Amino acid sequence: MNKIKEIFMEQGYYVAKSLVSKKMISAIFNQVENLIDEALELKKINPNNFDNIDDKYMFLKKNYPKIKSHVYELIKYLDGVHTLSTMSSLLNIIKKLSGPSLLIDGIQLGIYDCENQNLIPIHQEMKNSFSYRSVTAWIPLVDVNIENSTLAYVPNSHKSGYVKHKELNGYPAVAEKIDQSKLEYASLNKGDGFFFHQHLMHGSSANLGSEIRWTFTCRYCPIFEIPYLEEDISSIRIPYNFD
Repeated sequence: MNKIKEIFMEQGYYVAKSLVSKKMISAIFNQVENLIDEALELKKINPNNFDNIDDKYMFLKKNYPKIKSHVYELIKYLDGVHTLSTMSSLLNIIKKLSGPSLLIDGIQLGIYDCENQNLIPIHQEMKNSFSYRSVTAWIPLVDVNIENSTLAYVPNSHKSGYVKHKELNGYPAVAEKIDQSKLEYASLNKGDGFFFHQHLMHGSSANLGSEIRWTFTCRYCPIFEIPYLEEDISSIRIPYNFD
């Protein structure tokens, strides 16, 4: 495990191959599909009319966009998603990188289809977090590459520390101009784990394929360097300060 931390501190990230089993991924998809089916049935739509979960989700998006958003908001509360966030093999890596006592923050199941234009710009993860240190686990539930949308990142950028951010389309973004030639794109199989440093510059790439990119994301914060415990007036999350 010491080698894992060495790689992490050198690159700003660490990749754990085959971290999540196909069985666990299948169980998560079954729960998500059950949630979508419930939404369809409440609208008097037969879920059996669709070939797969992607078709069901896209139907909701096109015909009932607000209900689709409600489904999206509820997905992160599914017990299968929470089971993944506390999986022992995942936490073993996090604790070696971050420390033994953790706050679990920002559990999310990302859903990116080819129509999704809300790409997350290149940013760092330190702000909007509980503490000044964190490790983020990014785990695709389908195979990902530059064609079907994936994580874009700048290797070794964590060594620059925290840099100034601006607001871009409602999201925080690194204020400095990013050299596009330095960007790399994660090519991972479903169930691989990509763990990254809070200062690693990263964002999302466009989905150029026909299928949805499903990914699990969770941030883990050690219980030190937490402003909320130090100052009466501090917010629970560290805010981005845009000039």
